[in-house]
Amino acid sequence: MFNDRCGLTDAVLEGHKTMTRRIARFNETERPCQKGRDKCLYCKHYDRENGCEWLLNYSPYKIGEVLAVAQAYKSIPTFDDPRFIYITPKHKGWSNKMFVRADLMPHQICIIDIKVERLQNISDEDCMKEGIGYNSEVGFENGCYYFNDYEGFKTPKSAFCALINRISGKSTWERNPYVFAYTFELLK
Repeated sequence: MFNDRCGLTDAVLEGHKTMTRRIARFNETERPCQKGRDKCLYCKHYDRENGCEWLLNYSPYKIGEVLAVAQAYKSIPTFDDPRFIYITPKHKGWSNKMFVRADLMPHQICIIDIKVERLQNISDEDCMKEGIGYNSEVGFENGCYYFNDYEGFKTPKSAFCALINRISGKSTWERNPYVFAYTFELLK
């Protein structure tokens, strides 16, 4: 499920968004190391090669998993499929994608890579994969970065910071939680 208010569902369907970050939730008592030990993910001594393998076990999605892109039924262009016979404007999924059936969604994505990192460790390249765009035709000297209708950011990270705070709540960027960074491809 991608945020429609920020235009992320459309960005996925148009191929502009090929990555998403979700806050990593894990049981602290099951971590394989204790505070103060070398290269402990929990203690912020990040080890890119093997320090996060245990945290990947908490990922709700796995590489190769195929997921439906949730859309409200009213936004699906054709109802030629007979499975839609009972879908009417009175159905709660008509305008709210939280109540739709995954098997009726016309678009799917496949997870092709997963990594764990702190939110603020995102690269400029990954910001662009998250759906941040660049506009060189605005009144700024060097253009600006944007998402949906929000523009005027000087860097991809500043645009992503505003986006993640809008989606996940104020101060999410400042809290700098661990996140699962999913790279995906649109299948259809």
